[in-house]
Amino acid sequence: MGLKELSLCKSYISCGQEGIASALLVPSLCVATSYKRCAGFFCASVFETIFEGIQALATNKGTLQILTSPKLGEQDIQAIKNGYQ
Repeated sequence: MGLKELSLCKSYISCGQEGIASALLVPSLCVATSYKRCAGFFCASVFETIFEGIQALATNKGTLQILTSPKLGEQDIQAIKNGYQ
């Protein structure tokens, strides 16, 4: 299954009971082979809400690329180091 086969909404302004993470990001990541994220400010805790999708991306031998400010918190720096190990 790929992105084209997912039943996705045309707009995610409001997702009712579902947030954008569970309605769009997690299902998309579950079939993706790459995820690129760009953010002015970054905190790794954002991945807590999409963990299931990130886990599936890793299972699919996918890649994750983040473009962000070089000012990272100590927890984020340690999380990145742990990820490389």
